[in-house]
Amino acid sequence: MSAPERYAQLLASARIRERPLLALPRNFSELELQARWFGGDFGRTFTSPAGAAIELIQFGTWNRAAGPDFSDAAIRIDNGEVVRGSVEFDLVDQSWEAHGHATNPAFDDTVLHVFVEKGPRDFFSRTS
Repeated sequence: MSAPERYAQLLASARIRERPLLALPRNFSELELQARWFGGDFGRTFTSPAGAAIELIQFGTWNRAAGPDFSDAAIRIDNGEVVRGSVEFDLVDQSWEAHGHATNPAFDDTVLHVFVEKGPRDFFSRTS
């Protein structure tokens, strides 16, 4: 009997059960997701809602003050030239407008708007 088979047998007959470390589903805060982003938990390659391939070259510097969440980041879109600027992280795509980023000059150099959930309608992250 292999080790995985033996483990399954023991687990099935045990009086003590394993349980997940975190209860799922779990609602993460924006701060926790930023930390996981900065730690590289989500990888370095993404696809934009329009289908563009996005490669994260440099995560940037985590900004804990007002302004974009990460500064001095570097990305590449569809294998093009490296683009440098800020990254803003939101739970929902439309938070860009709700938080006033569209009219705040501090967000004008944002090169990537990362969000977890896409809202019910198409959205464009504009700057001033």
